[in-house]
Amino acid sequence: MNNSYRSFMEQQCLSKQAKQAFYYNLQRGGHKNSLRIPIKAAAIAVCVILLIPITVLAAETIFDIGIIEIISGRTSSGKYGGRNGFETSYPSVSSRPLSDFSEKIRSVDGHTSTVYESWKAAEEDLGIILVNNTILSNESITKAYTYNLKAAGIKRPVHCYAVYNGKDHQLYRAVLTAAYRYKETHIALRATVTCKHPGIPAEEEHLLHRLGVTYESNDVTEVFREPYAAANGIRATIITVTHSANNKADYRACFAANGVSYIITASSYDLNDTEEAKYVLTDIIEAFVFN
Repeated sequence: MNNSYRSFMEQQCLSKQAKQAFYYNLQRGGHKNSLRIPIKAAAIAVCVILLIPITVLAAETIFDIGIIEIISGRTSSGKYGGRNGFETSYPSVSSRPLSDFSEKIRSVDGHTSTVYESWKAAEEDLGIILVNNTILSNESITKAYTYNLKAAGIKRPVHCYAVYNGKDHQLYRAVLTAAYRYKETHIALRATVTCKHPGIPAEEEHLLHRLGVTYESNDVTEVFREPYAAANGIRATIITVTHSANNKADYRACFAANGVSYIITASSYDLNDTEEAKYVLTDIIEAFVFN
């Protein structure tokens, strides 16, 4: 686990009272199961005055998916810079046995990135089918590209890539990412699957599925999350991030199924109709098929 994730783990504080209140309202069938968190400008202003870096975390669990709202300030080169966003975690996700993976991938050691022409090709290399989706697997869907992949060791835009992590010449995590264009919406699909490893305790396996997303504080005006129950049995958390520029919004669906955690991001190419991306996102969630 890297230092940033360790820091968040040490600082996070889950309110049992808040969680109990949420499930009480959910069982009553009310409409209080959505949580809207505006950016706390006053708190950030205090940090500017004091020049003291802080991190404020508000944790909530919806459908066994932990969402941690992050509002942080930091001092960099004598200037104050802010970040806000969220982290996701999946407390119920467990790892798969090594035998589930292809012989080629089992002995991965360290950090390896591989570019693929398609999601199907990545799954064939991995040895596991991670996505069975009637929309994303349709041959008519347009390929798109992901950018800013320096952290993954990739210096050019690509449609699909995988990051494999291994320790002592044994795989412990694989993350597959691909981008698509569906209607007027850009879709980014990310799936994480882990492998049982003798060096990773079972109670810590779900921590390998954590993902943090951060934004410039002056770019985001609101983060809103709500539960979504699909007809196919998926129980997802949909996160809406509203940006200050043109009041643009993008949407992320977080859910877990069959030992895999998923994050699907939808953003509209049309800045005048960003809500269409949310309808596309729910269509894709509903299109998942599980045996």
